[in-house]
This record gives sequence, structure tokens and C-alpha cells, in this order.
Amino acid sequence: MKKLRIGLTVLAVAIAAGSVMASNVASAHSDDLTYNWITYDQNGNQTGTYSNKTQAQMESITGCQPKVTETCAAAFDSQGNSVPSEDLHYQ
Repeated sequence: MKKLRIGLTVLAVAIAAGSVMASNVASAHSDDLTYNWITYDQNGNQTGTYSNKTQAQMESITGCQPKVTETCAAAFDSQGNSVPSEDLHYQ
């Protein structure tokens, strides 16, 4: 009986760990491009930088949207080229 409990416990832990790993894989799409970002306040002053973040991750971090108003976060590729189509803006 003790071996059965241990076996069931190990199985439960393995299932839980597998669920967490599957969830993490599903949330990070391999086709989502990552960029380097510079964030700005509403006065246009630089407030920070982020590396290797997707647009969705930056939306979550900044609370800004990809709509055209004042720039909240500007995207740059790995060579330092601006990618304005990915920029985020204040609402």
C-alpha cells in the first residue's frame, strides 16, 4: 500500500510539472518576434530599456497599446534599426 501511495504521489507531481511546462510553452509562441525597447513617459523622456521582449510582453509591462498617439515604447531589432510598426503608444 505504501508503494502505491508513493507511486501515485510521483505520478501527481509529474503531471503537475508537465502541465506547468506545457503552459509555459503555449504562452511563448516561437513565431513572436522579439525586439529591444526604449520606454518613454508622456513628456517624451526616456524611462527605461528592455531587451528581447515581444510586443505583447511590452504591452503587459507598459500598459500601452499599438495605436498612434504619443510613443510609450519604441522597438529596435538586434542591429539597432527602428521598427516603428511594433511601437507602442499611450491611449
